[in-house]
Amino acid sequence: MEKLANTNGCKNCIEYKLNHNQIDNCKCLDCGNDTMVWKQEESGTFYVECSYCGTIAAVDLNTPCEEDKVFWQEIKIIIEPNQGKISNRDILDLAKFFNYNGVQMRNKLCCGFSAEATFTHGFDDIIDILQQKGINYKVVKPDDPRKKYPYYKYCKYPYSPFRHYNIERDKFD
Repeated sequence: MEKLANTNGCKNCIEYKLNHNQIDNCKCLDCGNDTMVWKQEESGTFYVECSYCGTIAAVDLNTPCEEDKVFWQEIKIIIEPNQGKISNRDILDLAKFFNYNGVQMRNKLCCGFSAEATFTHGFDDIIDILQQKGINYKVVKPDDPRKKYPYYKYCKYPYSPFRHYNIERDKFD
């Protein structure tokens, strides 16, 4: 998996730039002055408003973190070849999780295999089964995107993929 860059990906985001006064005014299409100012609504969405004539324009944009593929990376489980005795029940439990039939799962366990998925539901269950049955495995997780986007803690943009990281913070705001 690709390692995250040691750069602050937030520095290219409108949210970051707006909150660090790093955005120049834009030209207003109505009055022609360089007086269009970026603003952020209470909801977190962005718009521009002319400080001279009052023209307002809605803005539809994607932030750098929204477009970053790091959020689409999957967890990978590598199961090493297993020559031990595994019960038919355990094989069927594993087969259901990995979406194989019993014979396919038995062959996969004998030869070893890897599986990639988001594993949002049932990941802890499969790890428990593998540990209980003494099946050797490795888990390869994607890099933590919070290293690349350190401003996520302060970000109020409602479509940020980091919103789930900030749920606890929002309870106290």
